[in-house]
Amino acid sequence: MDSVSYIREVMRPLSRLPAGVEPRLEPLGEIKAVLFDIYGTLLISAAGDISLASETRSFDAMKKAIESLGPNLKSVSPNVWLDAYQKSLTKRQQIRAAEGVEFPEVEIREVWGDLISEFSSETLEAEILETAARQYEYGVNPCWEMPGAREVISSLTAGGYLLGIISNAQFYTHDLVEGLLDLKMTQPCWVNDLILFSYQEREGKPSAALYEKIRRNASDRGIKSQEILYIGNDFCKDVEPAQKAGFRAALFAGDQRSFRPGRKGIEFACQSADAVLTDLRQLELLL
Repeated sequence: MDSVSYIREVMRPLSRLPAGVEPRLEPLGEIKAVLFDIYGTLLISAAGDISLASETRSFDAMKKAIESLGPNLKSVSPNVWLDAYQKSLTKRQQIRAAEGVEFPEVEIREVWGDLISEFSSETLEAEILETAARQYEYGVNPCWEMPGAREVISSLTAGGYLLGIISNAQFYTHDLVEGLLDLKMTQPCWVNDLILFSYQEREGKPSAALYEKIRRNASDRGIKSQEILYIGNDFCKDVEPAQKAGFRAALFAGDQRSFRPGRKGIEFACQSADAVLTDLRQLELLL
């Protein structure tokens, strides 16, 4: 079974939970490009974030991932794997930090490669390793389509807007977007040089470097920074760095689990953002 079919089989519908925030929808003026975060914005995330999960969910997901690797690795407890998994993550983040990266990111397939090296003398094919990584992630972080996501992307595409993404994400996020939104990242609605996933840069949000890279790419297309609208659910990782890059930034308060107003509180975040959305379909009122 291919990864997209697997997603459609294992994921179950999730309902978004109101965040108790009022929208703020004053028109923003001329916008030529609209960029999205993924987890908590285009997708409902049960964990609230790609990096968050309960201990029970982590144990069950790791057990299933180990089983996918073959019978020779099942003798090692999932808790031992989870401990090794976290140590590998931390070590690789520390390496990036030592290289001067303020917000280090890892390539999760390298972490799984570390685990295989530790617990097995076998050399596993990349496809098997990727399957285990997917099964673990999809187990710890169930996702579903954010209401209105497909409709908004279709409407923006028809309206001639350039669409992109800045997201803390891994290789399997491509499959999630395709499986849950029926949108391949290679489809014409997306502009390749306006798409940035943290695992590819080995650097995560809220790094200014990510937003600056997209700003330069947009500038090469004749788009000014103030003509870019970025939409994300985390004030500190999405709104603040986007505004510092000169973008307009909308805070998405569409789901309580993933809404992150930041340390200064909801009122400050909502007033500081250029707009506040509680439903993606409200976007048409801003443009």
